[in-house]
Amino acid sequence: MTDQPAPSKIIPNTFQTPNILTDEGLMALLSGNEVKCYTVVIRKTFGWRKDRDRIAISQIMAAAGISEDTAGDCMAALVKFGLVLRTAENNPANEGVEWAPQMDDSKIDFAGLRERQASAKSVNSRRTAKARQAQSRVGMSDIPTPVQHPQGGDVQHPP
Repeated sequence: MTDQPAPSKIIPNTFQTPNILTDEGLMALLSGNEVKCYTVVIRKTFGWRKDRDRIAISQIMAAAGISEDTAGDCMAALVKFGLVLRTAENNPANEGVEWAPQMDDSKIDFAGLRERQASAKSVNSRRTAKARQAQSRVGMSDIPTPVQHPQGGDVQHPP
């Protein structure tokens, strides 16, 4: 009797993800945590051949590995930009909010997502410029300059 290896849990086509996520650059416009939350909604709906499902915030948190506040912020952003619909509030049985993926791509606010991305880049550029100004005022002479180890090893700082 030979031992058969356990079947892999990684098999193709286990649940579909909308092509718009990668083909239209949507993934690049979302934060990593927003992509995680969107994927949870897709899995809990399309993965079970549903168009909507009650998904507790704790399920989103566990699947995405994020905090309650982060999950709430991400779901709010996904709703704001039209990727996910909040179709019903939590019920008396506390089964979670009912969520549905947006099926009409014309209702996704790509302009708003691009604007948010541009705003974040602008803020980051200003922060970088401000930090560089602060470094130049303080003087960089106190900060050791990294040098390559003579034998090609790790970077070392001179004494």
